[in-house]
Formats: sequence, C-alpha cells, structure tokens
Amino acid sequence: MSSYPFLTTLQHDLGPKGLHHVFDVNLEREFHGVQMAPAQEIEANRRYYQEEHGFSCPIAVQPRDADGPPPAAAADSSNAHNYLVFGYPQFTIIDGKGVVRAIIAGWVSGHARDKVIRPAIEQLLAAESTS
Repeated sequence: MSSYPFLTTLQHDLGPKGLHHVFDVNLEREFHGVQMAPAQEIEANRRYYQEEHGFSCPIAVQPRDADGPPPAAAADSSNAHNYLVFGYPQFTIIDGKGVVRAIIAGWVSGHARDKVIRPAIEQLLAAESTS
C-alpha cells in the first residue's frame, strides 16, 4: 500500500512521456475479509484501486479454478508466470520493444523508489524518445 502513491505519481509525471504500467491482482474469493463471487471481487478491486487510490492503469486480474484452492504463492499464478513476478509488490521495467530492463521485487523504501526505480524509468523513456 505504501507504493500506491508512488505509482500514481509516476503515472501522473511520466505518463505523458510514455510510461504505461499494469497492476496485477489475484482473485481470492474474498475482498477485505468479505467472501464474494468473482464478478463482485473484480468490481471491489476496481473501486479500491481506481477510485480509492487513484490508479488509472489497467488491472490484470488473475482468476483461478473455481474449485481449486487459492494460489499458495505468487509463482503459482499465470500472471506471475507471464509477467515474471517473483514477489509482491514488484516493479518490472519493460522497454517499448517488450524487453525486460529491470525487475525490483518487494517493498522498497521511498529512497530506493526515488533513487533507483524512477531514474531507471526516466532513463529508458529518454532513450525511447530519441530512437
């Protein structure tokens, strides 16, 4: 949750320069402790991330088998596999050609976000705009 303001600020500041990001959530058959059907959970996630936290990015929803147990770890879901997720949260920096340039997994402090993630994105956006 401490990364949410950082993500919305990044999108606000760097979106006009070409930044696109996707937020991934797993369906857990509940939201904030309340059991619900998948469609309700998707809507609850949308309201929570887009309305309460101001996300403007797409939200990639990872469904699961209706009869199966919830994923035990991030590595168990296909979104985790498709996006090379190693932990939550994770920042995966991908260039305009689809090449993964950096992966930063886990909660990072404000210092690391400002000194590592943002400069890496700005450098990549600058290189993309000159090519």
